[in-house]
Amino acid sequence: DFWASWCGPCRQEIPHLKEYYEAFKGQDVAFLSVSIDAKEDQWKKAMSEENMPWDQAIVPNAGKEVMELYQFSGIPFILVIDKEGNIYKKNVRGEAIKTAVQEVLDGKTASPAQPKSVIGGSMMMGSM
Repeated sequence: DFWASWCGPCRQEIPHLKEYYEAFKGQDVAFLSVSIDAKEDQWKKAMSEENMPWDQAIVPNAGKEVMELYQFSGIPFILVIDKEGNIYKKNVRGEAIKTAVQEVLDGKTASPAQPKSVIGGSMMMGSM
């Protein structure tokens, strides 16, 4: 999940993510939200307000590079990545998140044309 504290639609997706996080708890699923906020204090405040229990990261001042790497132009941008680290679905929202995660759990994998997920560079991790 790529998001930012100032993004209204991003904040509207959080209840869905919370629901699916609870639904898939204990299964072979990991959730990660990556903020493109420029200011760490705004990110920390939003995490506190939203009480997101899964892993969190921020890529301060690297939003443009992250957007180019994952080929998206707006947020929220939610990816579902398969067990091999390949991007299975891009830009999923709402109920489509749950469906895509379940498909991966059921053994579906990304098409060979999908790139591997890469997270690197200047990133800070945090959690609630």
